[in-house]
Amino acid sequence: MALVFLFCPEVIARGQRTDSQREGGNKMAWDGYKSKRWRRLRRCILRRDGYRCREWARYGKAVEATTVHHVWPAEEYPEYAWAPWNLVSLSGDRHDAMHDRRTGRLTELGEAWRRRIAPPPSEPY
Repeated sequence: MALVFLFCPEVIARGQRTDSQREGGNKMAWDGYKSKRWRRLRRCILRRDGYRCREWARYGKAVEATTVHHVWPAEEYPEYAWAPWNLVSLSGDRHDAMHDRRTGRLTELGEAWRRRIAPPPSEPY
């Protein structure tokens, strides 16, 4: 994770964005995907992970990553949308396996990743 700060401090240094949070139960695409900031952060995460799919790497396979996935979905957790700890590089097929495209919910595989990657503890005041 330290490499992300090394390569892209201007992307990470900005505060967390919470204005994209959606009201109600609608699963709509997070509005940050079209931003220049997202494109830079996406490149940083792919570089951090060596352009390899982290799910396939768990099984010893070197498969090219083409997608950056929010472990904690940006639509539901906009406060984590820009956090490098919440982003993993995946191949297209593994990214599809993380989501149930009919319901917009995480699959069991997506939920397993979410159980493994917990948000960092809050800073005490």
